[in-house]
Formats: sequence, C-alpha cells, structure tokens
Amino acid sequence: MNIKRGELRGCDLQPGDLRGKDLSGANLAGVKLQNVNLQGANLRNADLESADLRGSDLAYVDLTNANLRDANLEGANLTGAKGLTVGHLTRKELGAMILPDAELKGADFSNLSLFRAELINADLRGANLEGAYLHSVNLTGARLQGAFMANANIRGANLQGADLAGAHLRYANLEFANLAGANLQGANLDEANLKRAMLWRARLEGATLKGADLGNASMPYAKLSDTDLEDANLSGARLGRASLGNANLQGVDLRGAIKANLKGIKGTPAHLPDDPLYQ
Repeated sequence: MNIKRGELRGCDLQPGDLRGKDLSGANLAGVKLQNVNLQGANLRNADLESADLRGSDLAYVDLTNANLRDANLEGANLTGAKGLTVGHLTRKELGAMILPDAELKGADFSNLSLFRAELINADLRGANLEGAYLHSVNLTGARLQGAFMANANIRGANLQGADLAGAHLRYANLEFANLAGANLQGANLDEANLKRAMLWRARLEGATLKGADLGNASMPYAKLSDTDLEDANLSGARLGRASLGNANLQGVDLRGAIKANLKGIKGTPAHLPDDPLYQ
C-alpha cells in the first residue's frame, strides 16, 4: 500500500500493519493508529497532529519534518526513530513510551508525565524535568548531567548507572529509586526524599543533601566524602563500607543506622547509631 501524500484525516486504521509503508506527506491528522505496526515506515513530512499512536510500533520510522503536535505517543515504541526531535513530544502524557538512546539534550519535560517510560541510555543533559512525573521510569545509564529535576516525582525509578553530576534534585521524590552505581557528584538533593532508595556504590562526593530523608536507604560502598548532609535523616540507613570522610553530619539523625563509619566526619550528629564503628 502506498498512501504517499494521501488524505486520511480522522480515519481509523487500527489494528493494522503498515510496516515499511511509504506515508510521506500523508495527512494523518487525528487518525486512530493505536497499536498499529508502523515499523520502518516513511513518515517524512506527514501530518500526524492529534493522531492516536498509543502502543504503536514506530521503531526505525522516518519522522523527518513530520508534524506530531498533540499526537498521543503513550506506550509507543520509538526505538531508532529517525528525525525525532524534542518538539515532537508536546503532550502532557508520554507514559510508557519506549525511547532508548534518545537524543533529548536540553529537552523541556517540565510537569509532563513519563510514567513507566523506557529511556535507557537517553541523553538528557541539561534537560528541564521540574515537576515531571517520572514514577517507575527506566533511566538506566541515562546522561542527566546538570538536569533540572526539582520537585520531580521519581519514585521507584531505575537510575542505575545514570550520570546525574551537578543535577538539581531539590525536593525531588526518589523513594524506592534504584541509584546503584549512579554518579551524583555535586548534585543538589536538599530536602529530597530518598527513603528506602538503593544507593549501592553511588558517588555523592561534593553533593548537598541538607535536610534530605535517607531513612532506611541502602548505601553500602557509597562515596559520601565532602558531602553536606546537615540535618539529614539517616535513621536505619545501611552504611556498610560507605566513605563519610570530611562529610558534614551536623544535626544528622543516625538512630538505627547500620555499620556507620564516622571517622573523619565534620559536625556533630543529632543522634548517633547504637554501634557506630567509630565515634
């Protein structure tokens, strides 16, 4: 089938198989393409404004100069999509979207919902994610250096191995988030919620976590030297082999903390653990 420059405004093409089809220049505004297989299709210059693409397979499609304004891409697979730009992603709901290795540097996703989206290894350096709903998002290995994520809901997200150096995460909700091996050097996590977060081997040198809640967080082998933890809650945190040298623990609550090595810390904790390794 060749619908090149065809007029399909408002049509219902679901379910359907349009793999590899030439849809360049087609008018698909408002078309229902939910769960349609469009893998490898040519959508150059196509008009997909307000199209319903929920759950569709758009892997390796060509979206060069396509109009996706207000298109619903929730749950769509955009792996390897060509010509995809930040401007294509305009809707408030982009949940469960599959977009690995995406080039989204400087993107504005403020206050958007990316619930359960797959953004493995995505480049989000300097992106604006303030107030974004990132619950259960997969950001494994993502580049988020300098990203603005204040007040974002990142609860239960997978950020394993992600680079968040210098990121702004003040007041962010990271409860149950997996930050194992993540780089958070120089990040601002003041007043952030990190309860029960996984921070195994996370790098937090020079980060600021003033007033942050790390209650029952798992932090073995975490690097916390020169970190500012003033007035933070570390009660019940697992700190085996974590390095706290030169960290500011003024006013910190360490009640119930496990294997806390307090050698070389600065400041006076408000509450000490029952059996710190060093006092």
